[in-house]
Amino acid sequence: MQISKKIMMLFAIMLIASCATNREIVRNNTKTLLKKYRGESNQKIAIIPFMTKSQQKNPELESFDDEIMDIVFDDKRFQIVERSLVEQITKEWTFSESGMVDEEQRSKIGKLSGAKLILVPIVSGQKNINMRIISVSTGDVLSYVRGNLATPIIAGFSEAPRPTPSKKSSGISPVPGPAIPSGGGGSISLNSGVNGAITQPGGRDSYTLNIQSPKSVEIRADRTDSSFDPFIELYNNSGGMVASDDDGGEGLNAKIVTGLAPGIYTIVVRAYNANILGSYRLSVFEAMSQPAPYMGGGGGSLSMFADLLIQLETSVNYSAQTSSWRSRRSSWLNDVRSAGGSNNFQRMKDLVLEFETNILSSAQNGSWIRNSRGNWVARVRNARSLGELATLLIECESNILYTAQAGTWRNSRSGWISRMQALR
Repeated sequence: MQISKKIMMLFAIMLIASCATNREIVRNNTKTLLKKYRGESNQKIAIIPFMTKSQQKNPELESFDDEIMDIVFDDKRFQIVERSLVEQITKEWTFSESGMVDEEQRSKIGKLSGAKLILVPIVSGQKNINMRIISVSTGDVLSYVRGNLATPIIAGFSEAPRPTPSKKSSGISPVPGPAIPSGGGGSISLNSGVNGAITQPGGRDSYTLNIQSPKSVEIRADRTDSSFDPFIELYNNSGGMVASDDDGGEGLNAKIVTGLAPGIYTIVVRAYNANILGSYRLSVFEAMSQPAPYMGGGGGSLSMFADLLIQLETSVNYSAQTSSWRSRRSSWLNDVRSAGGSNNFQRMKDLVLEFETNILSSAQNGSWIRNSRGNWVARVRNARSLGELATLLIECESNILYTAQAGTWRNSRSGWISRMQALR
């Protein structure tokens, strides 16, 4: 009789467990994960968004993030890194097949967020989940739990492997390739805007822009839903990349400001992460300031120099900059634009020096650090013309290691140098 009661009780528990929702299972697994953690208390933890190994995302996975956040918040041993900062950092994330992260990625999380721990949740197949708490400093797994969801997740999502980017490319494709239709694209005219959406993984919307006279233009791709991170590329009529940008606008919005000669250009809008879909608004305006367009000639303005300085800064990988730069960068960008617009040459020199001093020595040529940098700093301080400053910034760029810059910079670099030389 006693045995029969135990069997019935066990059966009831199994029945209740089988009726649990996916969110309840995630909550229970998170509680177990924290219970197994035996590390130090009062630790700062970065909670990585719940996604598949190929980094696909959907509303149900986003709801899991909220569940995990609630459970960790209730555990008084942890300080949670603000979610928007984690999303900004992890947009370049690539999971290995095991769901682990490498030393470079851990270091990036630690430097930019101050986190000592990383919580990494992964779903594989359609029902298998695993969650890890990883030490940023050592890479050791401090807690681990594995479970199964009650119902299949993201039915219809393919688990095709995501292309593994090189360290130089940060996951960005430097060439346009054949466009995958996304329901958008067409033509866009100066001083206008259009709404668009990337509706399938890898989608690229292409817009034709006709420039009839030399102009300085501002091209913006602003996300219109919170999950989307737009990326824009600008190509000339022969298919050469003129410029590209990820986060030159506010937050995750993309922005290019550049001078253009007459001709037909193509603007490509895509997602930074090829597997995340979303909507955006593309706008093209004639820039308020009138910097010299890239025509190969001389002359120029401090506004154009400001645009080119910002393009150079955005080419440098986060990991190649000091940790304090992340908190200063937004105001530095505003200061550069302000100095260019007000024609404040002295202030611009200070901002150039500030940019260079926040590039890690390990990201620059050794001979530059040992022999040339001190003299370069003095020459910047004593520069008396825009031409001198342009020459010095080109010199600075040439001493930044390729491995410290985004992979797309190799395609943009020659155009950037030409536009900078045009200011001399």
